[in-house]
Amino acid sequence: MGIRLAGWSHWARSVRWPRSARPASWPRGARQAVVMGAAVVLLAATAGVGYRVLAPAETLTAATDPYPAQAEQARSERYGNLAAAPLILDGRLRVYAEKRRVWADTPVTAKMLVTPFWAYRRWPAELVGLAGAEQLGQPPIVVSLWSDGGVVALDGTSGRIAWRTRVEPGGRYEGRRTGSRTVYEPAGLLTAASSTDSRPVVLVSRAGQVRAYDPWSGQQRWERRIGGDAGCHDEWTAPTAYLNLDTCARPPVLEITDVATGRRAGMLGRCPARPATSCGVPLSPVTRPQPTPPGSTWSTPTSGSPCSTSPPAPYARTSGFAASASTTSRPGGCGTRTSTTVS
Repeated sequence: MGIRLAGWSHWARSVRWPRSARPASWPRGARQAVVMGAAVVLLAATAGVGYRVLAPAETLTAATDPYPAQAEQARSERYGNLAAAPLILDGRLRVYAEKRRVWADTPVTAKMLVTPFWAYRRWPAELVGLAGAEQLGQPPIVVSLWSDGGVVALDGTSGRIAWRTRVEPGGRYEGRRTGSRTVYEPAGLLTAASSTDSRPVVLVSRAGQVRAYDPWSGQQRWERRIGGDAGCHDEWTAPTAYLNLDTCARPPVLEITDVATGRRAGMLGRCPARPATSCGVPLSPVTRPQPTPPGSTWSTPTSGSPCSTSPPAPYARTSGFAASASTTSRPGGCGTRTSTTVS
């Protein structure tokens, strides 16, 4: 090898190259043009590589194995340790949230995280919320809400995109290390069921707009504008209703929306100054109470007043808190009002 290299070097030195082939002999303008051309090519290559790395993109790794069978129910004991908070879906999948990725593993009885069954990643958007929907005869659906306003629904059996839409951008990843808040308390992403056919409904709340979607087709069922300051609303769902509490109003106003139609089903806490026969619309029944944060106040008229605004038991957030009634009274549009504070 050394002999060959020595021979090549001797030959290269012995060759008489044409004077015009030497860059030092080129005109100054030609040399500058060559340098500028090389710089342009280098910059273009760098820009191309940077775009490939940093450009908005999404990656989908669909499932290659068959959809798993229903797992046996785990015993009521400490079963294993997971580094991420799972959303159990269809009794077969564990779905996890990361800053820029949604992924699932199986079986649900695995004591540790295992190789992803499927995964979906977006860049540079951040995952804001994650929710699931399931119904007999339908594949489970995983709905994700992203900071750029993207709403992406994935088929839980394969990880493939079932449908997508777009709403107002906003929010960021709040799940920290385990993703628990993004999975269990997703901001602006809620689920409920229609009161007419018990079909699940996905609700997306952004910038004072609430939209309801069918989890499997992505069809928008209704859209409604929520009044007041968007930063003053506390929202949650009952089995068949969407509830929105305006915490900046005095007294706080609770608005109840029927998930099936998007129409207002009731309003609590606001009473007109002029005489009236009712405050709001008669309430639809709901069977499951929801918790109320401490400090929430309900204004209740005196007995016999036509404007009853106390929250009925089905909609009152009482689970986990005790309601204590204060004796503070003041005149109001519907007579003397007594303040009841949840503590």
